[in-house]
Amino acid sequence: VVKVGISAVSVEGARKNLEAEVPGWDFDAVRLQAEEAWDKELGRIEVLGGTPEQQRIFYTALYHCLLVPYLFNDVDGKYRGHDGKVHSAKHDVYTVFSLWDTFRSEHPLFTILEPDRTNDFINTFLLQYQQGGRLPVWELWGNETDCMIGYHSVSAIADAYIKGIRGFDAELALKAMVASAMRDEPGLMAYRSQGYISSEDQGESVSRTLEYAYDDWCIARMAQAMGKDSLASAFFNRAANWRNVFDRETGFFRGRYNGGFKSPFDPYEVNFDYTEANGWHYSAFVPQDVEGLDRALREAGHGGLEQRLDELFSASSKTTGRDQSDISGLIGQYAHGNEPSHAMAWMYGRLGRPDKAKQTVDRILAEFYHDTPDGLIGNEDCGQMSAWYVLSALGLYQIAPGDPEFELQAPLFHSYRIHLPDGKKVNVRCTGILEGARLIRSTALNGQRGRLGNLPYAALMNGMDLQIELTPMWRPNDREVPPLQAYKPAPGMDDAEAHYPPSSPVITASAPAFTTPMQITLGTLRPTDAIFYTLDGSTPTRNSVRYTAPFTISSTTTVKAMAADARETGHVITARYTLIDPERTIRVDSEWSSQYAAAGEMALIDGIRGAHDWRTGGWQGYRGTDVTATVDLGSVKTVKRLGLSALQDERSWIWFPAEVQFAWSTNGRTWSSATVANTVPRNADGTLHQEMMTDALNKQARYIKLIAKNAGPCPPWHYGAGDTTWMFLDELLIECEE
Repeated sequence: VVKVGISAVSVEGARKNLEAEVPGWDFDAVRLQAEEAWDKELGRIEVLGGTPEQQRIFYTALYHCLLVPYLFNDVDGKYRGHDGKVHSAKHDVYTVFSLWDTFRSEHPLFTILEPDRTNDFINTFLLQYQQGGRLPVWELWGNETDCMIGYHSVSAIADAYIKGIRGFDAELALKAMVASAMRDEPGLMAYRSQGYISSEDQGESVSRTLEYAYDDWCIARMAQAMGKDSLASAFFNRAANWRNVFDRETGFFRGRYNGGFKSPFDPYEVNFDYTEANGWHYSAFVPQDVEGLDRALREAGHGGLEQRLDELFSASSKTTGRDQSDISGLIGQYAHGNEPSHAMAWMYGRLGRPDKAKQTVDRILAEFYHDTPDGLIGNEDCGQMSAWYVLSALGLYQIAPGDPEFELQAPLFHSYRIHLPDGKKVNVRCTGILEGARLIRSTALNGQRGRLGNLPYAALMNGMDLQIELTPMWRPNDREVPPLQAYKPAPGMDDAEAHYPPSSPVITASAPAFTTPMQITLGTLRPTDAIFYTLDGSTPTRNSVRYTAPFTISSTTTVKAMAADARETGHVITARYTLIDPERTIRVDSEWSSQYAAAGEMALIDGIRGAHDWRTGGWQGYRGTDVTATVDLGSVKTVKRLGLSALQDERSWIWFPAEVQFAWSTNGRTWSSATVANTVPRNADGTLHQEMMTDALNKQARYIKLIAKNAGPCPPWHYGAGDTTWMFLDELLIECEE
């Protein structure tokens, strides 16, 4: 027998932990203790009915939920903080907070089963804020990984506080939440200044905008509950920022670039506008304003959210664009194997179609969870996948944590009991025709008959008896039972239509660079808003030119636009358009990736440079091929130097060209050439930029030819050894005498 103790603090800490937790050497006794401990934990929920397989799946899922987060402190209370120092705490300290995943279902489940541990989780968040300067995003073993997006710790905090779980310093928590939303990082700064993140600001811009808007609603809810109305109002306004990436034409949330929407758009394409997803997967991610999204879709002519959900679940399951292993468990374009879609089946209930919600939820429960080694359709993601099952099997789901209402459906089992931590009990029992009857006809909560569509958290935690009369057919106008309980919009968004701030204008043109006069169109989500604009780079006001019709530009121009209503003005949006020498043309003989097209045919001579992050859209990407292009300067000029701007990020299979061959000619028949070899090692770490320039040439030329040689497959030492590699280019540099 071997015993092992672990500690994040010291060897002595590991020894103490081992002595306290496993003092003896009786293996069978330790195994029995573990079985008894888990029997107690899993016994908090008793289910009756269902098949043996369903019961095994349910308790396996509950077991998975209770594994993470992990206890991080030693038995003496010591732990290693985010500042790298050893501290002592009076409460349990935890680690592994996969919050991008777990804010959706697992933390809401913990507020029912583990309110005391929920306090410990939040107090751990606050220690991390005090010692590391920020709340956790995706924390692992005492370190922030930043491997996902959002600041979803605010969701777990606000949801707990609003539910009455308040064993933490609320003032400190709110301060930390606001600090998360006000960090000085490129995406957040753009989000604050223009109401959305554009693709040139930061990768995954659409997903970030949508998730930040939800998180801002959580901050507003916390501030509102604490009586800080001014702060709440400011963040409720930010919670409406989802509207700034909503495209009326397609009814999808789309990436924006240079003031407009990126084009062309394919909702099936997996690209870096989204986080592990495509346009379909985020098409309903507005949990804080379901009614607002429904209204926006209707007003734009797309039939409303119910129709969009129908389209989501019936669409082709094929995706385009880059491969993304996280996308799995597809019903149409609903992807249960990844988190962004998780609330969407339940949204039907909010739209008055509990029959569609139940049909879809039951299909997911049946098809994507099994009692086999491969029983999950996607990553467990630290309990989130299983928490979805546990809640859904109980007939409960919280669409927007922060709104303490659980959607209610008939459970998977005939009855169940939850033993609450304070000794109270939740008893749920189904009556009527049990076989094949999966819809709620009526409910009786503590003896009061009705037809509930949702259930307040307080009703659960006060202990309750809920009887559910089942029916095999949805009859919304059944006169023998009370009418379906009306759904209420999420708090703070119930009068959002009247108080939405003006949305950020959309500035549309054919391209960011042009050679002949180009038309500019301005628009806004709410047609009643006025748009004011300038063309000289100055900030528009209500006294600026009011937009009434498309206009034309014929020189390099900075367009700034602002929407306004009778109450307030909105964000100022900027678009820059560059006039290219009309004599200069380019022919690119190699095929670039549609995902990394930059400005298309003119990208290598448009003067628009890519940002440090290649995901932001300014780089043109070529996979597994050399790049050949020819430029016609329009007339013979004196060329001083030639060069190529390129990027390398070996972690993403992107390398500098092995070499670049430049050739020049006055007539297109007789050529001279020069070669520039790459000198940067292939194992150089990080994202690197390089301008591969010739020495001084001072040659007469009208035609310039470029051949950039691909570096070849990933080298043997690379974790993608043998894989095809990329070249990312943003500009062919041609220096001519004036």
